[in-house]
Parts: sequence; structure tokens; C-alpha cells
Amino acid sequence: MTTKFIDVTGKTEDEAVASALAQLGLERDDVSVEILDAQVKADDWTNGDWREYTGTITITGSNTASQYASITVMAGTHDITLNNVNLTATRDDGAGFSGLYIGSSDSANVTLTLQGDNTLQGSPILVNEESSRQGVIIALNSSLTIQGNGSLPAIGG
Repeated sequence: MTTKFIDVTGKTEDEAVASALAQLGLERDDVSVEILDAQVKADDWTNGDWREYTGTITITGSNTASQYASITVMAGTHDITLNNVNLTATRDDGAGFSGLYIGSSDSANVTLTLQGDNTLQGSPILVNEESSRQGVIIALNSSLTIQGNGSLPAIGG
């Protein structure tokens, strides 16, 4: 079996994959896809809308209505750019979410590039309680490097 690599772009991930499949003449189950540079709009996130990205990730937009409006980096090394992002997690059922959680399942290293004005706000943990999730959590054996000229208030819920 011959391994072939191609680079394609699209307005959406699905459009890029469809273009690659057409070029290769293959079905989705016949290929392995790696997203090298993902452009993510926070405005499009909905409750329970979990997506996994690899490579360089640029996040734009605002989401203050979704209970899950947060970024979770489970493990590995990632480059993430926040470009005028405003995320406010609203989940208040006892679990709660932080604005950014690094290393949720294993060690993770994130380089965060800030462009424009950004805000990450954690959610309350319990209804009518004064406790809340942090704006940013960095787990043991994980790291966060912040660069760029933008701003980032990280606020507890």
C-alpha cells in the first residue's frame, strides 16, 4: 500500500476533507486526516459541541451563551492563537468549566499567542454559591507560555 500526502484548504474542515477525497478518489473511511492549521469560530460552539484539533489553532469570536464555552487541552504540545476571543462558560450544575484548562488528562504544553482583546471566564460551580471555576487552570507537569501583543483577563466565574 502506498502512502500519499496532500495539503488542501477549505472554508470548513468538512469542505477541505471533501476536496482531498475528491482529489484522491477515495472514501472517508479509506484515509487518515490531520488538520494542520484550524481556524475556529467560538460563535459556532453549542452545548456539548466537542471538537478535537491538532496543529496550529486560531480561535476567533465570542461565546457567552454556551455552558461549555471553554478551551480544554488534554495533553501534548499545542500552538493556540486567541484573536479577539470572549469565552464565558455558564455551566452551573456543580461541575463547571474553566475558560482554559491545560493538561486535563496528561501533561500538556501550550504556547498561547494573544491578538486583540481576549477574555476567558470560568463558570460558577454551584447555583447560588460563591465558588467558581478559574479563568485558567494549568495542571501539574503542564505549562503555558503567553506571547503576542494582545490582552487576556482570565476571570473566575
